[in-house]
Order: sequence, then structure tokens, then C-alpha cells
Amino acid sequence: MKQYDPAIQVVGNLDEATHALIYAIPNTVPDRPDIPLSVALGAETGINVERIKEIEEAVPTILTVNMTSPWLIGEIEENAAATLAVFGVKAEALVDVIRGKFAPTGKLPFTIPADQEAINNNNGDVPGYDEDPSYVYRDKNGNAYGFDFGLTYEK
Repeated sequence: MKQYDPAIQVVGNLDEATHALIYAIPNTVPDRPDIPLSVALGAETGINVERIKEIEEAVPTILTVNMTSPWLIGEIEENAAATLAVFGVKAEALVDVIRGKFAPTGKLPFTIPADQEAINNNNGDVPGYDEDPSYVYRDKNGNAYGFDFGLTYEK
């Protein structure tokens, strides 16, 4: 990122950081008929949840999650200063949006579940946007991460 934007200083120690950008790229868990599909973030998906939480507690953090699935993000999103859902975006494009060069315009193509209980209680043949409102993940500001949700701003 420093090569793309020289104003960004990358440090090797959290104690030296003033801000953080986390780009979480979860691995998809194989679908098996004998085990319910998992969208929880953790060791199985290659995401170190405790490290993300440690960083978010230390400095203002922009959390970016590659949304290849409707991941359960509540545990890592709640302390983020900002959260971006991306779909395989390149780092340069991400920095352009963060720096305000381009305004974000995307919308969620699915509903982010509130938690594992919501998943366990959902109707398997009903899409998330048609579920009970308690199914949808809500952030600390009350934003519901449902189908077609997305915030933007004018450039």
C-alpha cells in the first residue's frame, strides 16, 4: 500500500500504529451434507478473530471483509471504526475508496445473519431478506446488514 500511496506508513509493531486496515479474506468451508454449512469466522476459515479484536481495541481500524459468503461478522465488526464489504477488490481500489478518490457504491447481494442462532432458526427455503427482522445483523449504529444494504457518500 505504501507503494501506491506514499503517505501511508506501514509499521511492523502495533504499538507504533496510529490506525489499522484489516483485509479479512475468509476461506470458504466446504459444504458437506452431514454437517451444517458454516459461515462463522475463525480458524476453519483462516481468520484470527482474537488478533483482529486486539488490533481494533488498540487503534481505530477499518475492517474490510471479502464477502464470498454471508459471514458472521459480529464478533469482529463491533469494535471497527468502519466496515467495508468487498468482493475480491484489489488493494489499490480499496485505498482509493478509503482516501475518498472514489465513492463506494456497492450493495449487499445477500443478508448477513445476526448470529449462529439466527442461522439455526431460519427457514432453509426462505432467503435472508424474507426472514424475521431478528435474522439480520445490526451494527452498533443500528444499520441492518440486509440484502441491498450499502452506505455511500458524494465524492
